[in-house]
Amino acid sequence: MAAHLVLCEGAVAPPTPEGGWAKLLEVQHRGPAANLTLKVQELAHALNITVARRGMDLVRIAAYAAWADQMVSRGGDTDVTGKGWPRHFHLGIPVQDLALWSAPAVQWALRDTLQLASDDVWEFSFSQAHFDEQLRLGDAPGVDPVHMPSDADCVLLFSGGADSGAAAVEAVAIEGKRPLLVSHRSATVADHRRDRLLGELRRLNPGWSFPHTGVVVKRQQSPEADRSQRTRPFLFASLGAAIAASLAIHDVRLCDNGVVSLNLPINGQLIGAKASRSTHPKVIAAFNRLAALVFPGGPQVQNTLATRTKAEVLAVLRQTGQEALLGYTWSCSHIHASSNATPHCGVCSQCVDRRFASLAAGMEAYDPSEQYAVDIFTHELRGDAITVAEGYVSFAMELEPLDDEAVVAAREELVQALPGDATAEALLRQYVDLVHRHAGTVLRVMQDQMALHAGAALRRLLPPTCLVVLASRPRELRTPALVLGLPLVVLSAREQAEQRRWRFQSDLPMYLSGELDSRARNVVQVGDHELYLADAVFATLLYLVIALYEHEGGWLPAPVIGRKALEPTCWEADDVCTDPMVVRRISDLRAALRPGLGRRDPMTVVETVRHQVRLSTHRRYVKFDRKHLLAHRASQVAKLAKRLPRTSPNNLALDVVLGLKPAS
Repeated sequence: MAAHLVLCEGAVAPPTPEGGWAKLLEVQHRGPAANLTLKVQELAHALNITVARRGMDLVRIAAYAAWADQMVSRGGDTDVTGKGWPRHFHLGIPVQDLALWSAPAVQWALRDTLQLASDDVWEFSFSQAHFDEQLRLGDAPGVDPVHMPSDADCVLLFSGGADSGAAAVEAVAIEGKRPLLVSHRSATVADHRRDRLLGELRRLNPGWSFPHTGVVVKRQQSPEADRSQRTRPFLFASLGAAIAASLAIHDVRLCDNGVVSLNLPINGQLIGAKASRSTHPKVIAAFNRLAALVFPGGPQVQNTLATRTKAEVLAVLRQTGQEALLGYTWSCSHIHASSNATPHCGVCSQCVDRRFASLAAGMEAYDPSEQYAVDIFTHELRGDAITVAEGYVSFAMELEPLDDEAVVAAREELVQALPGDATAEALLRQYVDLVHRHAGTVLRVMQDQMALHAGAALRRLLPPTCLVVLASRPRELRTPALVLGLPLVVLSAREQAEQRRWRFQSDLPMYLSGELDSRARNVVQVGDHELYLADAVFATLLYLVIALYEHEGGWLPAPVIGRKALEPTCWEADDVCTDPMVVRRISDLRAALRPGLGRRDPMTVVETVRHQVRLSTHRRYVKFDRKHLLAHRASQVAKLAKRLPRTSPNNLALDVVLGLKPAS
């Protein structure tokens, strides 16, 4: 993968690698040709400090990375394979402390942090800056500070959302802290809302004035090529650490509720690189390793909400008698399209999460449905809105009934967030408990809403695609996430990327139990249907399931159905298999699966393309009982079962997942 070269502030280009550069980009924030805005504006009180050179370097590096992140596409909607999601950047940057940034340990920590945050590859060429640039905080004339910087004892990254707002309240009203609030302003559209929120914070907490600074970092001139902004948390943390280091403050807080922090795919839109890692434990740990090198003995970042659900975060406002503050926060990802009357769209993932949490916390009076452009429970949902709302409930329905080991097996993100030390097991159990509490909260809210609107639903006064109707009539959902017969399957971020990369067309859960019915046919469950397959057809299905583990994309390079190998000559150039036996087996399998596929075309579930055939689904959707299959009365089936993995993807034991002992 060729690297995109980004030359910052006129830096000299490094030697051209073999194969050349994918793209050459230039960025600068000084002079008439500036295409990046980087400045600090004191919006509340003068702080009278200057960010040190190392901190200034870190902020500029983070700003350049954020600019590059937006200027290079991840492939867009046309990249159905997902190959364009990971990118390769090489940034040439002039810095004021060249010795520090040239150190191998610092460069490794910098690359590691950005790669964890963005899923991209990052390289750097540093050179000596020929300018002595500083960020001065508090040079606004005529502003009298209410509190000097020495009064602050922590820096809190303040987005204006419910989580950071609750974290600020908890720091002051419960912990007795004195936080300095720092915001990243990529646009001015939210300034008036943030000002109103700050005013309410100060009114409800008169013992502290919440000094606040807003840092403007945004691109100019060129339109963005990618909107995922996966490097934004690195920029946010860099701003906080640089300011904290200048004030000799060690405590920097970058706060999100635990479900968001763990990068759990709580709805159908959070796929692969689009899923947020803004406060992921691994990203925060990597940043702290970098910060320890840049600011020895200095600030470290923490997420004080890491093990709490969003409903539990909002409960902080109730505990402190500051429920009204919720109405001044905003969570919507479509802020540019919002209005004062309806500040929340209601259908993006952030809005759905906020709505469920405010209901669970008993705070609907401060977050009424009228402030949402769409009420997901009773309004008509369309397109992606159905996917988001349905996926949110599906996630809870899948995980709420599972025991601890099954939750770990189903959600690999929990294991991926663990540190490699002795605290891992205890932390994992906290994460599992978090997931259970979140799932239980979602289902209780859904149950309450269904009871509240039962009369309207019974009289068919609600639109068929509102969440109340969708949840009460699961067989009619657009996607099979809420099926009656099988445990729900929600793919991890990595698995969803694989699903998209290989263009799998089915997401119906399947279960190969190895059991027989009274007529000695094989029982296979597809979605909420029990199907009965003859041995030969069942063996064909097993071949295709095995291929999901043994071949990329599940494709058998030459059909291996019913004989050791078939020559490619059995296929015609128009992608139609002509070998009579193979054609019949595939045709029989499609016919056997048809009753469980709903409106799906069996040709899209069992695909044939040129010299290849596959079951077009991710292997996580296929569960099997290997023990029963090994004891199958048909020797062909029993022999095939030996090639199945020893553990079904939904049945991993806790100690196996933790790596404490190998799977047997």
